Amino acid sequence: MFLTRGLIFIIVGVLAGCTSSIDRSYTIEAINDSLMLKYPNPVPVHVVSRSFDVHESNYRERIEILSENLHNISVTIENTGDGLIEDPYIFNSSGYDFRDLSALASKIVKGESDSFLKFIKIHEWFTYYYDKYGSYVNPTYNFDDYRGNPLRLINQNGGSLCGEAVQTACGLLYNVPPKGSMYGRKIQMHGHQTGEVWFDGSWHNFDISPEIRWVYFDYDNKTIIPRWKDLRDDGGTLIKRIKPWTGWDIWYMVEKASCEPFDSITEVGKQWQFRYNLKPQEKITMNFDMKGRTDKVSSDYSFSYLPDHPEECRKPCDYASAVFTYQPDFTSELHRKYIVRESNIKWTSRGIEPVNFNEPSYLVIPSKSTWNIVGADIKASFFTNGNVYFAVTEQIGDTSYSENLKWKLLQEDGIYEKDTTGVEGRMAYWVKFEFSGRGSGLKKATIATEVQMGRYTMPGLKYGINNLRFTAAKMNNSSANITYTWDDQSKYENYEPATSNYGRHIYYRVGGNHIKHWTKPVFYRNIKNDPDGELPIKVEIFKVSGEDAGKRVRLLKDESMKFGTYWWYWDGKDDEGNKCPVGMYSYKVTGEVGEGMWHESNEFGERLYLFDHIWPVPNEIKEQ
Repeated sequence: MFLTRGLIFIIVGVLAGCTSSIDRSYTIEAINDSLMLKYPNPVPVHVVSRSFDVHESNYRERIEILSENLHNISVTIENTGDGLIEDPYIFNSSGYDFRDLSALASKIVKGESDSFLKFIKIHEWFTYYYDKYGSYVNPTYNFDDYRGNPLRLINQNGGSLCGEAVQTACGLLYNVPPKGSMYGRKIQMHGHQTGEVWFDGSWHNFDISPEIRWVYFDYDNKTIIPRWKDLRDDGGTLIKRIKPWTGWDIWYMVEKASCEPFDSITEVGKQWQFRYNLKPQEKITMNFDMKGRTDKVSSDYSFSYLPDHPEECRKPCDYASAVFTYQPDFTSELHRKYIVRESNIKWTSRGIEPVNFNEPSYLVIPSKSTWNIVGADIKASFFTNGNVYFAVTEQIGDTSYSENLKWKLLQEDGIYEKDTTGVEGRMAYWVKFEFSGRGSGLKKATIATEVQMGRYTMPGLKYGINNLRFTAAKMNNSSANITYTWDDQSKYENYEPATSNYGRHIYYRVGGNHIKHWTKPVFYRNIKNDPDGELPIKVEIFKVSGEDAGKRVRLLKDESMKFGTYWWYWDGKDDEGNKCPVGMYSYKVTGEVGEGMWHESNEFGERLYLFDHIWPVPNEIKEQ
């Protein structure tokens, strides 16, 4: 869904009458994460698929999911018609448009008029959609402010670096309606970067990095203390007091910090628009689990959190991918309209043939992508012998075709990576299918391009009634087939449905916390080595704002729990069954066995705001 892409390949040659074929396959950038092979994703228990056809540019579909053990596998959009489908997109039940920063910010804060609550919703939205994995962008990879681009970071890489998280949040904050009414800036800590947001005439502190998500209230427990300098000069009292509620604090980062602000962040660099078109017989399959191809050009994987694999690291355990597959029909001139150059070519009922087999023949089909490519697979079916060449542009963001491309001959079943032929981190590449001699020609070809993306920006299904919406800028009298595939008996997914329109869900991974990125690889090792393993888990809810701040109001869990990803539901009530007032709370999980960096800590928690209605609104509540 989220990218503009294409592919340019040149076909040169001579074709004479021939019925046999020679099939060849080529791999560009194979699996480059060896830990993926050692600690793979769990095998689905019960696979379910649902397909539906779309013939219009605005179509709605309802899918009911009553499984509390749901794991999304893939979503495929395939152009099954004769026209170009322009800018196709699927909104899931949440309705977020991850292609547009302004639309995204507006959707997050919809219905709120209070600036404080708008800020809190942006802040907490990160808990669900930004924290994908613990990779970070290579500082040398800085094309058009690519590194600090919020849409790119939300859709594709995410990150564990604090500065990137603050930058991304500030991009959203500036786009909160009315646009410019709030904005943020980064604050320099001691080996850390936090943020401050401006609204209602003053600054307000916040931390939003994937491992530290917090706002600090003043002594009145009602207002957010303005600046990090105030927190530092306070002597750390307001920072240290959260430790009983969360299990940690960051005073050691603040006490020696300058707390100097960077410039305010308003418009943030060039916004990459993740849009694409689908040609006839082209499809995109969005895979929710990583397949083992990672972009090591724009991300750094140079150190490990797994002690038994110091040379490798499965940090991006929540990364996913999208694969564009194009299989043009060379027996139909339908695809000729997508050719940008051709010479000595005729399309026949058997495939591509030359007009004059004594002359070279070629055709060029364009392609481009605004997302980083992590790999490609190419198949060619020649009538006789043929060669396949590969070329990339020199500039990362350059998607224009040039006659001066440097071609590299591919070897059948060869793997090309870590040199000038690699596509890793690229945004465009070209393939040349070449054949010559009497009886030669090209019968068919398949080009599959894999790009890296985040699983939470895909239109996945959730528990309850999923109201899906498909849109396209133009269908051009074409049609699409959309297929959802999921596992409804997953061993490692656990969802607790909400029972009322009040309360909150808490997202947590037992056996490798999803928030502490240094424990994520441990999760996959745990479920590989001990598939039915358990850990003792205690979940407590504390009050943070208003009267009785610091009081524990609820013991939510205190039991042994199996490894897995959990959505725990807190109904907003205390231990006595009384409804807790609206305000800031926190949850603390105790008993998680960490490993790797800071493994001695077995407590973790975050702030948790209790609104006057449940937010984000889950599917089971929307239908009530």
